[in-house]
Formats: sequence, C-alpha cells, structure tokens
Amino acid sequence: MSRHSIILWGGRRATLLAAATAVALGAAACGGKESGSKQAAKATRGSGAVATAQAKPASATPARPVADSGATAAAVLPPAPEKPVTYQEAETAFRDRDYVEATRRFQTYVDRKPENVWGHYMLGLSAWKSGQVASAEQALDKAVELQPDNVKARINLGRVLLEEGRPEDALTHLEHAVDVDPVSDDGWRVLGNAQADLGRGDDAIESYRHALALNESDTWAMNNLGLLLIRQGRYEEALPALARASELKPASAVVQNNLGVALERSGHTAAAAEAYRAAVAADSTYDKAVVSLARVEPLAGDAVADPTDLVAMARAFVEEIVRWSDAVVATSREPGS
Repeated sequence: MSRHSIILWGGRRATLLAAATAVALGAAACGGKESGSKQAAKATRGSGAVATAQAKPASATPARPVADSGATAAAVLPPAPEKPVTYQEAETAFRDRDYVEATRRFQTYVDRKPENVWGHYMLGLSAWKSGQVASAEQALDKAVELQPDNVKARINLGRVLLEEGRPEDALTHLEHAVDVDPVSDDGWRVLGNAQADLGRGDDAIESYRHALALNESDTWAMNNLGLLLIRQGRYEEALPALARASELKPASAVVQNNLGVALERSGHTAAAAEAYRAAVAADSTYDKAVVSLARVEPLAGDAVADPTDLVAMARAFVEEIVRWSDAVVATSREPGS
C-alpha cells in the first residue's frame, strides 16, 4: 500500500492523525495484491488469456496528493495455464491436414496424458507429415515403448527410419510387425522397401508378392515391385505389375513414369511416350517424366501405342496374384505355421 505524508494543522494534529490511520487500515482491508490476484486468476482460468492485475483503488484518497517516492509497480500475474487439448481436437487438425497444428495439439495432449499410446502415435504421424522427422521418430519410439506389439507404430516408425536412410534399424521394427500381424499388407510392403534398400532384392520381391497376396489392389506394392525389377535390369518382367498399377491409379505421375521407363527400356518407344504423357498430365511439375517425354517423343514419331498389350499384361498379373494368394493361404494352414 502506498505511503502518504500526512500534513498536520495546529491543534487538530491528533484528530487528523487518527482519521488518516483509520482510512489507511480500511483501504488495506478492502483488497490488496493477494485478493486482486485471486480474482483475476478466477476470471481467466481455462480461457488461455494472460491477465494483468491492477492495484485496486483505495476507498479514500488524500485531499491533497503528495508525491510518493516509495511507490511500487502493480502486480503482474503469471500466465494462466493453457486450456487442455482433447484427443478429438488434436485429431480434427490432423484430419484437416493442418499437420503443424496437429503436432502442436498432440504434443500438448501427450504432455498431459503421457500414458496414452495413441497420443504418441498420432504425434509421430503429425510430426512426420509436417516434415519434423526427428520428432516423429521420438514420438513413435515412445508409442512402441508403451506398447511393443503396436503394429501401426512399428510400421510407421519403419517408414520414418527409411526416410532417414536407416534401413537396418527399420528392418527390426518391420519384421516384428509382420510377426505380430502376418496379414498386414502394409507391413509386408514396407518390409520389402527396407529389404530393397539393403540390397536384398530377392527377399524384397517375396515381401511385395506377399503384400499383394493379401491385398490384390495394393497399388504401391505393384509399383515398388516394378521399380525394383527395373533397378535389376528386368524391364520386361516389370511391365505386368506396372501395367496393372497404372489401371488402378491412372492419375499417378509416379506410376505412369515408372511404366514409361519399363516400356522405353523394353523397346516399346511409342507406348513409353504415352505413359510419360500421362505422367505429365497428372503432374506437370514431375521433372523425371517431363525430361523423359522430351527425349522419347521425337523417336516415337506418329506411332500409336497399342493399349491391348498393356491390358493383357495387367490381366496376366492379376492371375499371378491369385496364385500367390493361394500359396499364402496354403502355407498358413500348414501344421505349426
């Protein structure tokens, strides 16, 4: 409370001094810093706002203001705690594809609910999709720590580690995932990616086939199988998988470009030009397809690709998947399997 000098007049000294003392005590009783702080805190609790408590005016003021050399600044309250974020609120940001905001919300959520495995899992996905790979790895690691047999967390941690160029570390999680859930086509496909990165081509081909046996419409398993065969120089063998993938995802620049590469290197120049055109139509900024089309188009001349060949290749590949599926079913029924 501010100190005020008391000006005394003649013989009324005692009377004025007593009155001033009573006024001062009354002002202190009407609410000082502690009382005002509590009221401000109640008014802002849960709103996320930061409130500043101002000193409450005294109930009476001196008749003549006097400079106060010992005045103190008004009290400032600490920031009110941030409003708790619910899982649903964080998930809404993720579904809206606002991955930066989803990352912030899920981080706030797991700080309050560190035991919730799915909070860490979704934090990992959000961070990964917002480009924060190291944070994604940390969050997914925590999800796996809390629930070692969480297949989704293992698979997505594998994806993050592959993006970081660590296929050996990814392999451990992916092998565990397919051991726990052998009918996860996602698990087998990403396992194939890790094996391919490690130079284990034959193992990767088997993993992609296993994924397709479980899900005949797994376009990315088809694409990755075709790409691996291209890298091995087996261009004709890559065509059926890529032809089928292009049927399922005709607007995918990646799939159409890979199909174009397999066709071009198999000597089907006109058909390759058509595939590259489809890739550029799907994404005009896809540089690989743009460059390849510029290279191949002059060589294709006026020739028109025969789509019947690609259709036949795709049908043959579907039949191949059926045989792989039968083999997987037969294996799963063997004693001890």
